[in-house]
Amino acid sequence: ERPLCAAPVLALFSEKESAVLCDGAPTERELRTRMTLWFPQGRCLIVRNHADNPVQHASLIFHARNFQPLLTGFYRSLRQKQRQRTAA
Repeated sequence: ERPLCAAPVLALFSEKESAVLCDGAPTERELRTRMTLWFPQGRCLIVRNHADNPVQHASLIFHARNFQPLLTGFYRSLRQKQRQRTAA
């Protein structure tokens, strides 16, 4: 299989995807197993919180603080790569 995209890609899954999606949902399973095949610069991460208030699917509005560090890190890495390219 050929990559779908050579650009950096970030896929975020919540720790409680099963609250909305069925366990082993095909989209989640395929992205987890084929991420680097389809997106060579791709990363698949899990958004987590404390056990008493786990992050559920589509709960960005309630758990923005849990998503923020992962999104910030992703965009920071993009800026660093851009700086490295312009410095070369």
